[in-house]
Amino acid sequence: MTSLTSIRRLTVNETHKTRIRLAHWIEHNLDHLKGYEEAAAALDKEGLPAAANLIREAVKLIETANGKLHEALSVLPIQAAEASGHPAGHSHGVHGHCHRCGDHEH
Repeated sequence: MTSLTSIRRLTVNETHKTRIRLAHWIEHNLDHLKGYEEAAAALDKEGLPAAANLIREAVKLIETANGKLHEALSVLPIQAAEASGHPAGHSHGVHGHCHRCGDHEH
């Protein structure tokens, strides 16, 4: 039989794991955007603006998706272990905002 404590622990663990995964996915997407933009610029130089523009449209969609991932991250509760630092003594780069998610300007 499952106790309330074990259910709560599972929820905390899943929430913590999801926060880590969301932060990773956001950063991973950001890493790829630079390559997409470079590819679009190269295609423009080769006289292939239609393909370049489609890649730029994809970039906008990825930026929108990152914004939604960031919104999801922002509504998840921060667990006590995260608030005081990762239990293993390192951070996963979550610092409260996403640089290209459209939530502010740099």
